[in-house]
Amino acid sequence: IAKSLVPYAILSLGVTFVIATGGIDLSIGTVCFGSAVLAGALCKTGVTAEEGTLWLTIPIILDALLSIIAGMVDSAMVSSAGEAAVSAVSLVDSINILFIGMFSSIAVGGSVVTTQYVGSRNYKQGCVSANQLLYAAATISTVLMSVMLLLKKPILQMIYGNIEADVLENAITYFSITLLGYPFSAIGSAATAVLRSMGKNRQAVSITIIFNILNVIGNATLINRFHLGVAGAAISTTFSRMVFAVWSVSLAHSKKLPVHF
Repeated sequence: IAKSLVPYAILSLGVTFVIATGGIDLSIGTVCFGSAVLAGALCKTGVTAEEGTLWLTIPIILDALLSIIAGMVDSAMVSSAGEAAVSAVSLVDSINILFIGMFSSIAVGGSVVTTQYVGSRNYKQGCVSANQLLYAAATISTVLMSVMLLLKKPILQMIYGNIEADVLENAITYFSITLLGYPFSAIGSAATAVLRSMGKNRQAVSITIIFNILNVIGNATLINRFHLGVAGAAISTTFSRMVFAVWSVSLAHSKKLPVHF
């Protein structure tokens, strides 16, 4: 697992500078992950490349669209809490996107190994690699969460310099709560990557749909009804990630699957 993560870590490092300077490029991880899953699926099922590409691409596109739509709804809902809240959420989300992307890269790297075992029908080793991926994702994200919780204010001040007091206060609140969702995001990404390695795209997409719906409902309830502002948005996001992780792991833990946790 560790050796397989090296090239993806290098790619992720390069893409980090693209995102940090204002650009967005999530295609590298998607292409790597897609190629591995498609290759394993073709070996397993014997379908043509055209059929396999269509089977793989549709759920990935759907996931991306759902994430974009949910993000737009989140921004619109937080805007009702004032300009300081909007600024705080935007600042923190820029950081969160980087690390959630890193968790996705870890999931991609680990799932490549699992996909190879699925393609060769070596399901025993596939289970071993899937569990290693889960443990690695949980450990890395938990350590990162702990460090950043301790240094959240210095991190914000180091990255963004002098910002207004009310924006900083809102940013610290939002950052503190969303950091608690890092392990759940990493674990959920690992579990859905394992599901995709076996061609279980429908289950993975279903989890993403529920995650986005819960997030929108939570925002509407906590921000508009209880007027919790950025705290409400953060609680909703963290809770949704918790459900995302629990549900995805429960699906990937099924003994009916050839590869499972």
